[in-house]
Amino acid sequence: MSRTPSPDLEIYAGHWIALVRGRVVASGATAQETLLNCRAMRLKDEPVLRFIPLKKRSDELIRPRND
Repeated sequence: MSRTPSPDLEIYAGHWIALVRGRVVASGATAQETLLNCRAMRLKDEPVLRFIPLKKRSDELIRPRND
């Protein structure tokens, strides 16, 4: 599985999502919050939790400070 989020998941960057049958059914700032949202929905299928990392900008360069 790719570590880079697909374009449709980029809106969840920095958050946890819950997937059921390949579809996002809930999201949250923490895994616990996301799981609680799923439990409130009373899903029939068990959700899979996944963290969507923040996208790194390729044009940002880290340069050493010249002090």
